[in-house]
Amino acid sequence: MINQHKSIIIAFSIPLLLIVGIVVFAYLPTSFVSTDYGFVYAFCQNDSYREPTGKILPDCASVLKKRFTVTDGKVHINEVADTDLSYYDIHLFSFDSQTKKNREVAVADIASLSINNSLISPDGVSVQYQNGSGANFFPFVMYENRDGYYFVDGDKREKISLFNDESRYYYGNEFLFLGWIIK
Repeated sequence: MINQHKSIIIAFSIPLLLIVGIVVFAYLPTSFVSTDYGFVYAFCQNDSYREPTGKILPDCASVLKKRFTVTDGKVHINEVADTDLSYYDIHLFSFDSQTKKNREVAVADIASLSINNSLISPDGVSVQYQNGSGANFFPFVMYENRDGYYFVDGDKREKISLFNDESRYYYGNEFLFLGWIIK
């Protein structure tokens, strides 16, 4: 019976194998990005844009850039003139790229880390925020939300979960990449 219907089986299996092949070659290679380096970042949250006196507060991004600098492989914590930091909730984190876990880092501990402040790790991976959405190709129509932070290496990307990145869309939440941790 199979010999009688061999041409029909082949006719239906070739398009199915083609679709499976496209899915495997299009999505599988872009799903795995890894780096041997963890990184350090700062997170800031500010739920208000004015002081009670009516003075407009600087946004979190500018406060983070003034507060933290990296020179000579070390994170430096600076005073921010003319800004009352009590209006900001600022935290330092390290991200372990092997375990994909965040850990809050104390100010005293961050001074002991050696940091490479290049945007690209020594092994060629970067951390990028990407947003957007899309549908996959017919007949596999699935909604894909791409909002979030990713490890990116060329065309490959892998989503990573940073502290509070799901609330990035609200006013006053900001992320500042400080650098890669050199072991």
